[in-house]
Amino acid sequence: MKKSEFVLTNLACENCVSRVTKAVKKLKGVKSYNVDINSMTVEYDENKVSDQDIIDAVQSLGYGAQLKE
Repeated sequence: MKKSEFVLTNLACENCVSRVTKAVKKLKGVKSYNVDINSMTVEYDENKVSDQDIIDAVQSLGYGAQLKE
């Protein structure tokens, strides 16, 4: 299992957080996640999903996401 932290942008309300949560939850291999308005932590099986897959899922909703440095 791998755990990654992401910085989120363009989320304005709890509905935005809910949409991101649902998108990440649907990804195969995601074990746990914690999403708030500015950041997200995801624990996942790196053999089934990648950091980029997670970023793509968030960006497909119109929000920004990048790995936290």
